[in-house]
This record gives sequence, structure tokens and C-alpha cells, in this order.
Amino acid sequence: MEKEVDERWNRFKESLSQHLKTVPCKPSAPLDKYYDAATKVLKTAEKYEEKDNQRSTYMFYYRFASLCIHTIASHPRYHDPLFREEKRWAIEETKKAMVELESIKATMKESWKADLMDRERRAAERAAEEQKKKREMERREKEKDNVIKTP
Repeated sequence: MEKEVDERWNRFKESLSQHLKTVPCKPSAPLDKYYDAATKVLKTAEKYEEKDNQRSTYMFYYRFASLCIHTIASHPRYHDPLFREEKRWAIEETKKAMVELESIKATMKESWKADLMDRERRAAERAAEEQKKKREMERREKEKDNVIKTP
């Protein structure tokens, strides 16, 4: 069952791959614009989290973390003291986002596992019901044959 859950997780990540591409840093772009974008992406993630939309929450937390870890951190002015507070904010919020991403992943996997278990249980119940019907039909056929054979 774990294999099926992991396969579903991989399909989920693949389905999001077009939305999760790393934004390359343009050294000529002002660093504060990247921090503004990160703030907006984080707020969007939090909005989806409030709506309990795990797929979108995961996607936007991932975008946020990627923006901070890859894009902002590679900007030429990243270590500039002028952006000390923004840098501190981005590091702290990225840590929180990473924890949230792991939590969402675990929750989604548990949900999928429960779904698979439920499907297996229902399939077993259907199979048992079919077997019961088959035995009942065989019993009736046997009774019918016995009635026909007895003069």
C-alpha cells in the first residue's frame, strides 16, 4: 500500500511541476521586488490554507520556499545590510513553510492511504457479496435439479 501512496505522491508532484518551476534571479531586478513577490506568494499560501485547499497550499508554500531559497538567495544584493530584516524574515518564514510542506505531504499521504484501505475494504465486501450470491444460485440450482430428479 505504501508503494501506491508513494506513486500517487509522485503523480501529484508531477502534476504540479509546471507550476513549481524555479524563477531565475535577474541580477538587474531590484531585490525588494523579489521580497514583495515572496510576501504575496506567502499570503496566497496562507489564504489557501485557511480554505483547507491542500493542493494549492502546498503549491504556494513550495513557490514561496523556492523563491526565497533559490531566487532571492542568489541575488547579488542578498547579503547587503540594507536588506538584513527582509533576509531574516525570509529565512524564518521559509523554515515555517518547509515544516508546513512536510505536514501537508504527511496529511495527504495519510488521506490517500485511508482511501486505498477503504477501497480495498469495499472491494472485499463486494467480492464476498458476489460469492454469497453465487453460492445461493448454486444452492437453488441444486434444489431445482433435486426436484426434477425426484418423481
